[in-house]
Amino acid sequence: MEEEKKELVSTYVELTDNLRKMPLYEFANKFLYAKGKSIDYYEELTEKINELIDSGIDTLDDLLNVNTNKLYQILGYRADSFKLTMMRAGFVFRDYHTKCERVGISDYIALVPIQNLELSNRVYNCLLRKGLCFLGDILTYDYEDFLKIRNFGEERLLELKKYIHSLGFSLKGEKIEVKEAIEECKKNNVIMVHEELGIKATMCSILYRNGIYTLDDFLSYGPEVFNLVGMGDMRIEAIQDAMLEKGISFSSYKVRSKKAPLPVMPSKEVVDEVRLANPYVKKQLNTLNGLMHEVEKLLEERRQLLVKEEKLNRMISEKINSIRLNISNGDNGYGTK
Repeated sequence: MEEEKKELVSTYVELTDNLRKMPLYEFANKFLYAKGKSIDYYEELTEKINELIDSGIDTLDDLLNVNTNKLYQILGYRADSFKLTMMRAGFVFRDYHTKCERVGISDYIALVPIQNLELSNRVYNCLLRKGLCFLGDILTYDYEDFLKIRNFGEERLLELKKYIHSLGFSLKGEKIEVKEAIEECKKNNVIMVHEELGIKATMCSILYRNGIYTLDDFLSYGPEVFNLVGMGDMRIEAIQDAMLEKGISFSSYKVRSKKAPLPVMPSKEVVDEVRLANPYVKKQLNTLNGLMHEVEKLLEERRQLLVKEEKLNRMISEKINSIRLNISNGDNGYGTK
């Protein structure tokens, strides 16, 4: 990816050896205690720094190498606000750095605040409410999860995608959306399936998501296209009724163009992922996982108790044998005969 297409203002601070070795108190005084903040802000931040130091985190380098799980163990729910404070000051934790590295962006790019991007108010507010405060948050966020953001929708996703492309980047796992595919086909004077059949584009949205854009594409695959995950009875019925009305059938179809590659059929893993996105199923699985964890914990406790019981039984047995031996030797166990 190119990082020079547009000038992006980042909060990034270059790490030097001296800075890495800087004691945590000194670092906080120099970089975190911002002017104009409330007394509560200073007190809360000081409390967090003290807790980190008490946990053996003495320098900035120690802090940046702390993984997210440990940070939550130390600070609890306040970990999120502390990470945000660190990023606004120009510093990223190691696991966040690794996540950004995987999508090919530097810490400088990752730490560009979204208020420095040319986003519409609607897109900006949706991202901010979701906690996506930096360009790195956007570029490491799963593409399909954007549509799960409240009030975001396909139109705003396309707006965001176009802007990200203008910067020389792409969204993680991005796909062509239906509206985008329609615009592209119109631009290239390609007649799409819904236009040929005289039905709404939404009835063919699953086809378009799988790369089936024209009637040639559709008919060349045969009836198995109706097995695509997400087609549903309503879409299948609308398409079949339109085919009947237009006198179009798979059996009478003659290939007029080179057969396109097979559409991307959702794998079992994708189907399971969609199923697990159901909040009720997810809640039930979380409950089951919690119960399994409790069962494992109880089994471990039982195992430890059995070990202790076996040890005690052995000690009792040894004591009884010792007493019997003493009695047989004429000793009553109290040192007298």
